[in-house]
Amino acid sequence: KAIGLPNAALGALVSALKFLVLLSCAFNVMAALKILSTDRTKDSFLYEPVRGALTIFFNNDKENEPAENESEKADTIWLDMTKPFSKSNKQN
Repeated sequence: KAIGLPNAALGALVSALKFLVLLSCAFNVMAALKILSTDRTKDSFLYEPVRGALTIFFNNDKENEPAENESEKADTIWLDMTKPFSKSNKQN
């Protein structure tokens, strides 16, 4: 029984760390998919610390990411298949 309290405290700490890692993974995936509201994330007190919790384990290089003010170009070319094909139907 003497080891019960340290064992319970260590178990609670490990559980809290697991929860933090899972929540951080979820926030990073949601941010990558751009499904989070930027207004809500800016106002959140714990969003950035929780999202950045995995930077302890992984190198977080920002040099490979495009700048936020850089315009994004679509990688899909849409064709209007309702009309006969011509060069004027092609959209970039």
